[in-house]
Amino acid sequence: MKREVIITITILVLVLGGILYSMQRGPYATSASETVEFTETSPTIPTPSPPTETSPTPTTQYFQRKEVKVPLKIIRYNFTSDKGFEKILEITSATAYYYLTIEDVEVTGENPKLTIGLKIMVASETRYTGLFHEVNLEVIKLPYTVEDENWVYITGDCKAEYIISVEIHNAKVQGELTIILQEPIELDYNKEYFIKGNYGFLLFKIRNSENNLILLKKSPVGGKIIAIQPVSDCLVTEFSFNRWTPTGVVAELNSVIIPSYYVTWGGYTVNGKMVKGGWMRKVFSTNGLFIVIESKDKEYSVTLSEVKNLGSPQSTPVLKIGSSLDLPTASHVEGVVLNVSIDNAPAMITLELNTRTNEEVPSEFWVGANLVNSSGMVVSTTPAVIIPGESKKVLVYLVAKKNGMYTMWLSYNTGSIAEIGFKAKLLNIEPIDLSIFGYNKEWGVWEGKIEYR
Repeated sequence: MKREVIITITILVLVLGGILYSMQRGPYATSASETVEFTETSPTIPTPSPPTETSPTPTTQYFQRKEVKVPLKIIRYNFTSDKGFEKILEITSATAYYYLTIEDVEVTGENPKLTIGLKIMVASETRYTGLFHEVNLEVIKLPYTVEDENWVYITGDCKAEYIISVEIHNAKVQGELTIILQEPIELDYNKEYFIKGNYGFLLFKIRNSENNLILLKKSPVGGKIIAIQPVSDCLVTEFSFNRWTPTGVVAELNSVIIPSYYVTWGGYTVNGKMVKGGWMRKVFSTNGLFIVIESKDKEYSVTLSEVKNLGSPQSTPVLKIGSSLDLPTASHVEGVVLNVSIDNAPAMITLELNTRTNEEVPSEFWVGANLVNSSGMVVSTTPAVIIPGESKKVLVYLVAKKNGMYTMWLSYNTGSIAEIGFKAKLLNIEPIDLSIFGYNKEWGVWEGKIEYR
């Protein structure tokens, strides 16, 4: 049974304009100074760019290159304290993230430690509490930096208090608290953006259509990604409800397909009874997305393009026997959807995938498939199969017990920076004896098969 392993990706982002901040110190003994740095947004500079593959078709496209200097406001708070302190910023229309660097420690008692926590308050109400970090001051190598993994985005519709609390026990500590604020930027398709002045995280917005997949490529390779379409317009975090991160075997960020529909496994209630199963749900509507890239690269390039009409059951074609189409090429792909109509159930669907790779052939790759009925429930699924990279053809078998319209939901990845794509062909829809396939009663699905040659 395919299980979902979600690797949560963390991220950073932050701001130049529209930021109000105020500093408040707690009732602790501390000496401190504060500096504020700005970076200005430079005009985008078009430059020639080499060819980049942006669609599942073999057509080569040239992207216009644009230089983007990330607009940041960096607040540095130098401190010397044996108790601790509290820092409060009032933020609107910004993403915020912090670092705390310990530069010197004088131990004054047993078990010396420093703790740091984050809290976000909107209208005097706690709306978010970040991870709590505790540092053993006896064992660290100086200088030592706490890199918080909790970014938050406060939209222009509300104001929030960004509160960092530091407590120090049995030690006198000298260091620096750095808070980064970034104004979100908006990127577009079919352009190569050269990002300059990255501080670890970049948040940007892009328009999207639920009918299309989004192909994102990053160079040099490295980092993580999360896509979010928040329900609330005020506070956005990596834990917002409508979010997606790559699942399964995930490598460093190279090229990735961002889906509109996602398959989830778990429990759901039918007539008051809990039932296990899988279902396909729409994670992103046509309404604009926030994408966050976490990367240690100070400079890197990002390109975005759309894979048309393979993102939703409403737009994807209904495959006929013998028909074929190109699927996107990337290192990590989730959410390719294809429709198929069954009128001779019980039937076996045979989908042929002919591999295509770029310059680097992967050592191995994974392919997974689910068959979803018109109610959105998974009725057939394949086991996880590791396929040798030199394989030229993959055969996917799924089972439909009843007649009707079905959607095939496909995922594939290489687990590395190498890329894989396919030319998909519907080989057959043939009546079968269901006894030749296994049925998983616990999850309520017919067990399909994957073969390779």
